[in-house]
Amino acid sequence: MDLQQAFDEGFDALKGYVDRSFDAFAKRIAELEARHPARGEKGADGRDGVDGRDGVDGRDGVDGSSVTDEQIAAAVARYLEVNPPAAGKDGRDGVDGQPGADGRDGTNGRDGVDGLPGEKGADGRDGLDGAAGRDGAAGRDGTNGRDGVDGLPGEKGADGRDGVDGVDGRDGTNGRDGAPGEKGADGRDGVGMAGAVIDRAGDLIVTLTNGEHKNLGPVLGKDGANGRDGAPGADGADGRDGADGLGFDDFDLIEGERGLTLRFARGAVVKEFPLPVVIDRGVWRPQEYTKGAGVTWSGSFWIAQRDTSDKPETSDAWRLAVKRGQNGKDGKAA
Repeated sequence: MDLQQAFDEGFDALKGYVDRSFDAFAKRIAELEARHPARGEKGADGRDGVDGRDGVDGRDGVDGSSVTDEQIAAAVARYLEVNPPAAGKDGRDGVDGQPGADGRDGTNGRDGVDGLPGEKGADGRDGLDGAAGRDGAAGRDGTNGRDGVDGLPGEKGADGRDGVDGVDGRDGTNGRDGAPGEKGADGRDGVGMAGAVIDRAGDLIVTLTNGEHKNLGPVLGKDGANGRDGAPGADGADGRDGADGLGFDDFDLIEGERGLTLRFARGAVVKEFPLPVVIDRGVWRPQEYTKGAGVTWSGSFWIAQRDTSDKPETSDAWRLAVKRGQNGKDGKAA
């Protein structure tokens, strides 16, 4: 399961939890609004009564509730517990050692026993060569080669889904007859997710629409242990040393006008990798914005899809990321 799929499934589980929590409450409100009082037969007109005193003003309506940070963190934690991420890949096998040195030559064979003296005859044939000596012991293992260059960063993850709208506030209790009550305060905007990123330690960092950041713990497993060294190879010439790779000691994170950039530099070797992250530019105002900029406009959060100076809601250069929450209902008049 890749990171994007895990994030989507976690978001769906969170949305389902919020929907189920408020279904019963919304159903009860709908039943109360649909109910009509029973009406009996018309009675005789009564005498005019004395004018009553003005009633007390009705109480303000309760603000609408929103999804809390704890509910978001708990839903993501439950999903990761049921669907743990896959373990990291095994390390690469070690490099074969250098060939051992040649063994020493064996000792010569012993001389044969002299024969009995005989008559002088023709010269004898040359004697046979002695047996070959045994092979020398194997040479020691060569040293390991240096590590290769680190791989390039992964591709950009998909944008997070829109945050869940806040639930409407409940109606205020009806007051006694009297002057109309004041208008209830608007319900607070619901809190949703504006983005997410995985840091170098493998932890998932979630950014909420209210500007807060939440660390939801590790979601990526660590790399497996390196494989064992291979058996000594055949004798051969030593290879040339490879160029040293760039590592975390050469790493720097640069924030510029166009966003964040990973920069690796060692001497004349420089490599840069732009990061596709959203940069919050505050409330929209007339000026030029670069791709990936995030602004607030008309109570909603927007992300630029390309370089633009257009206003959100008037151009397809902006994509709605977090929708404005609904207002709470007004308190009923007494």
